[in-house]
Amino acid sequence: MSETLGLALLNLALVVGLAPLAEGVMRRVRAIVHSRKGPPLIQPYLDLLKLLVKEDLRPTTGLLWQIAPASAPPSPPRCSPRWARPRRSPSREM
Repeated sequence: MSETLGLALLNLALVVGLAPLAEGVMRRVRAIVHSRKGPPLIQPYLDLLKLLVKEDLRPTTGLLWQIAPASAPPSPPRCSPRWARPRRSPSREM
């Protein structure tokens, strides 16, 4: 049981850790196809690092600012008028 859990966690760590490398390889190949030099392979890791050290810009004071996103009404469902719906052709029986 613990061996399976350990392998699952290792698999998760490998997938999460190597996903940016795959993105870097795809960017490099795309650049080569377009006859450009392209970014370094570790560029996605650098982008993630930059994102992680960015400052959080949420307002720290005011209860209204904290509950407003949760209390916003959802958007209405998309409804099309009757004239915009595709017409069904009458079925032909043979």
